Amino acid sequence: MHDALSRKIDYLRLSVTDRCNLRCYYCMPEEGVSKLDHGDILTDEEILRIVRLFVDMGISSVRVTGGEPLIRHNIMDLLGSLSEVNGITDLSLTTNGVRLDSDTASFLASVGMRVNISLDTFNPDVYSNITRGGDLSSVFKGLDSALSAGIDPVKINVVVLQGVNDREIPDFIEMARQRPVHVRFIEHMPVIERNMNHSGALRSGIMELLHAPVPVMDLNGKGPAQVFREAEMAGSIGVIDPVSRHFCAGCNRVRLHSNGDLSYCLFSDAFLNLRDLLRRGVSDSEIMERINEFVSEKPLTHSGLFTRTRPMSSVGG
Repeated sequence: MHDALSRKIDYLRLSVTDRCNLRCYYCMPEEGVSKLDHGDILTDEEILRIVRLFVDMGISSVRVTGGEPLIRHNIMDLLGSLSEVNGITDLSLTTNGVRLDSDTASFLASVGMRVNISLDTFNPDVYSNITRGGDLSSVFKGLDSALSAGIDPVKINVVVLQGVNDREIPDFIEMARQRPVHVRFIEHMPVIERNMNHSGALRSGIMELLHAPVPVMDLNGKGPAQVFREAEMAGSIGVIDPVSRHFCAGCNRVRLHSNGDLSYCLFSDAFLNLRDLLRRGVSDSEIMERINEFVSEKPLTHSGLFTRTRPMSSVGG
């Protein structure tokens, strides 16, 4: 599947719930977030039907997100079914790690899923502040469970917040030196800032902290991170800066929201609701045609503006 600009679209980000057991302040407001009604969310059967259609159209990588995907009812059944879809060569999960216990991690390893864990700080008080009450120890238990289960690779997503956790960047780099984790520093994407001025300081600052870094390919070869490794580093360091150095020209993904809305990216306000097509009895061939038409209109670049039409938590980060 290609868009009108000949970009190959082979990566689906799949949000399975709009709900989360944390409330990170860069992801959702403190209050006033309306939750989708249960009937508005795609069922397991609908998700699997849509994913199979996407695979038939050329999608080979699927990342399961939320909200927090591990709080979806019977999520293990859904993940197991996704792992059995012929044509998916890379299946991964983004989680905050709170519910990533040893049994869950062992199951994910058994079905060949990669895992990204969101972890912005080593400081329990800072973590509690960012997440509005989260317990940092539960995340480290989740990380240890993932590594003990043999999940490979395990990536750590760090949203860098100026004046909040940026001083901990060296600590995360040291973590990647000592443990087989792959740290991805993510540029914070401001919400409703029309005159954003990003100098690329995040990337340059990180590079100055690395010892003779060597560029390496990202572990699945399809992510937006620019990845580096030191000679004796157990893991790796990556930088994702979608605002100051957007990667739109090579974008290979689309996003499916938990309510069935198909969108181009985090910054997009254009949607095609696949749930409604399914529930109206539209045939697979017609749905695929509609998807192709929608994907063909994927713009060259994003606006640089993330609007409040829906909280970041429901989009999947």
